[in-house]
Amino acid sequence: MTEKPLLWMTREENIQRPKRKPIFRPVNRPEHQRQLNKFSPKFSRLGSVLSKPNARLELKDDPTGIAPDRALVFEVVGLLSDFAKTAKSAGLEFLGSFEEEYDPDEDFYYTSQKTGAKEDKSVSGVVYLAMPDLKAMEQLYSLWRRYQEGKSFETGQGQWKTLFANLKDVRPWGPQDRVTDNFITDVEFWMDSSREKNFLFEMDLWFSNSTAKQQAALVEVRTVLENLGGRIVHSSRIPEVQYYGVLAELSNEDISFLKNVETNPFAKLDAIMHLSPRAMALCPSSQSIGTVDIPKGESLTDPVAALIDGYPYARHNCLSGRISVDDFLNIEARCPANNRHHGTAMASLILHGDLHNDDEPSLDTNLVVIPVLQTVKNDRGELEETTPDDQLAIDVIYNAVKRLKEGVDGHEATAPDVVVINHSLGDPKAPYANRISPWAKVLDYLAFKYKVLFVVSAGNHSHKLDFPSQQSIRAFEDLPEDELQDCYFKSIALDMRNRTLLPPAEAINAMTVGAWHADACEAGHPRTLVDVLPQQNGPSPISAVGLGHKRAIKPDLFYDGGRILGRIMPNGDCCAIVPLVQPTNYSGQQVAAPSVAGDSNATTNLCGTSNATALITRKAIQLNEMLDELEDRFPESFVPQSHRAVMLKALLAHGCRWPKDLDKLDKLIEPIGRYQHSPRRTNIARLLGMGRPDISRVLSCTAQRATLIFWDNIVVDRCHKVRIPLPPSLSAKKEIRTLTTTLAWLSPINSRHQQYRQAVLDLNIEAGECGVERKKQLQAPNTTIERGTLIHNIYEGTKAVALNDDIEASIICRQQAGHLDVEVPYALVVSFEVGVDSEIDVYEEACAYLGISIQQPIAP
Repeated sequence: MTEKPLLWMTREENIQRPKRKPIFRPVNRPEHQRQLNKFSPKFSRLGSVLSKPNARLELKDDPTGIAPDRALVFEVVGLLSDFAKTAKSAGLEFLGSFEEEYDPDEDFYYTSQKTGAKEDKSVSGVVYLAMPDLKAMEQLYSLWRRYQEGKSFETGQGQWKTLFANLKDVRPWGPQDRVTDNFITDVEFWMDSSREKNFLFEMDLWFSNSTAKQQAALVEVRTVLENLGGRIVHSSRIPEVQYYGVLAELSNEDISFLKNVETNPFAKLDAIMHLSPRAMALCPSSQSIGTVDIPKGESLTDPVAALIDGYPYARHNCLSGRISVDDFLNIEARCPANNRHHGTAMASLILHGDLHNDDEPSLDTNLVVIPVLQTVKNDRGELEETTPDDQLAIDVIYNAVKRLKEGVDGHEATAPDVVVINHSLGDPKAPYANRISPWAKVLDYLAFKYKVLFVVSAGNHSHKLDFPSQQSIRAFEDLPEDELQDCYFKSIALDMRNRTLLPPAEAINAMTVGAWHADACEAGHPRTLVDVLPQQNGPSPISAVGLGHKRAIKPDLFYDGGRILGRIMPNGDCCAIVPLVQPTNYSGQQVAAPSVAGDSNATTNLCGTSNATALITRKAIQLNEMLDELEDRFPESFVPQSHRAVMLKALLAHGCRWPKDLDKLDKLIEPIGRYQHSPRRTNIARLLGMGRPDISRVLSCTAQRATLIFWDNIVVDRCHKVRIPLPPSLSAKKEIRTLTTTLAWLSPINSRHQQYRQAVLDLNIEAGECGVERKKQLQAPNTTIERGTLIHNIYEGTKAVALNDDIEASIICRQQAGHLDVEVPYALVVSFEVGVDSEIDVYEEACAYLGISIQQPIAP
């Protein structure tokens, strides 16, 4: 046990939260007559057809028109307080909503508060989706008539007037909405391939609470599919996240008709929301290039972490006796022993770290491994590991976690005490594009339900990186290291749109991890290969970057993922680097690997966000051990099972910092100029997250640094207050001091609401009273920090102020995406520190304030 363990705080108050007045900037909107001129033709046609006896058939016959049982799209500028109730008042079934940005036009635009001139700034809006039947369409037309005639609306229907006044468009959900760009790309890829396998794709059907409607939708889809010679392979309905998905298969040699919305029969099916590529995780195989000897694990503790990944090579001496495999898919037969690469590597990293690093101790804990990847041969004849092609990946993950924590089909939970789940998997066919994926929704739901922390990889992008400022390979090779680093960051920033997160990395409750370009491999590399970051101080060239949902910081943090070397190539008027993703002896992290010869000590070198994620899971296990040791010594410090996940989430982030020498990014990353501070730092946060964590800062304290933890549940509209001790010896002294605060929580979700996150927590702290202010450099803007479920702030100062015994911190809970009626678990970690050369013993004075006596443990 450390000499100076972490300290703990208690709640002082639980009061009603203070209300704050929202700030709205008004948008210029069209006059009433303008809206009538624009939309009356659509509603007049609807009214004329509704008066006919065969109205339903006539409306349905027009695939481009508004019709019963066809999703209706309302594009609205601004935000309605609760469209679900608004829709229900007219008999419409609410399907969901998502945010949208519109270019300013003659109807909706902002004006300058100084000049009154029209601004070229996008206007925020929301797309609302609802499913009408014939009766609801009659009611909708009646409501439009009220608005048209300027009549008052009945109680409970007043928001329809607001909707019509702010309506930008009303239209049916049509073929163009159903056929995604990713789907067309996947069709083209399959047509260009060897076509040894049938074409698999997914259909997301509109979710309904009506079982009869869902069955009718499935029958309609099956009929069309079977008429084309296809079949439904698998379907899944997950009510908790309003998901109803179908995995479909077509055996036709020519599927070119799927590319065109005019010829694609599924594009015309009202039951379908989206046609998408098959959601999958894809992990390339590697070859063994070394060996290692690890002593067999003995007296292992019960598992606190699980790994959802490939089937591990359990005979390897790195894993033998250290893992428990729960093969609930009976996938072992589909995974030849010599091709169990990814699961073996991830388990190795979690249990032993980078094997290049001799200072990394092996963990004395068991690890639960849930295999969900099978071995397949790609179109190039290479072996890969991917999620089963006969099941929806989302359903596999949902059932794996449910089995782990709750049990299914009458069987008990396999590992109910697990609080950390490593998820180094991602869907390469559907990069995140501002809408939460069903996969991420499932993780968010499961995280809150079971109070677990998913540690998720951000995803890898292995395409070339252009260096536009370098017009020749020779000039690039002659760059000094500092200039090479500058050139690298500029190039990555220009390519961010092509390096977005891979689902489910956008999950708001998860800890999403990007790869830092660093490892412990000391081998040199040949001159034919280039290391674009020889200082190992930046994100990996293959790591996905942010941001996440509603521009929240994602990845949350970056951690060592191995150095990626590359080859220089000319590319038009510039040069480019092609990352070398295959294992080499020259870089990467050493991990356990299977071998063709069946050796039990083979290794290989790997790089990527999967590695970084596994290492963060490893750190979470070590932090959990620290909490156990703290409880053994001080029972009053006990962090219950219900709060372990959220406490680990806060502790993992608490040591995050942007490297000091990267303050130069303020002069490299766009936008540069006056009043661009916040958007520039937000763009830097895309590349750095909240930083690279120093876990040693939260494993123990020092004389100059006291770290305190606090945990609780909070309900909506409440305010919890805690007191943070200050060192009296610092009063009125002009010494450097730093206050670091990290608040983490798990939020319930509303998957149909555009805000999605139901619980918003705020952390207010009287930082100025201890002579510090929020750092203006080397961290993201506070408006960006507050968009997720993790708030991490660093305050610094040297101001000589008269200190009180403590300062107050307030944790406030607000609801955002509909009614919040459950307790929200959260954890707060606070550190106060002075310079390392200071004679002030911050830790001792914090103990005195808290009444905690830290006696040194007796050596065994």
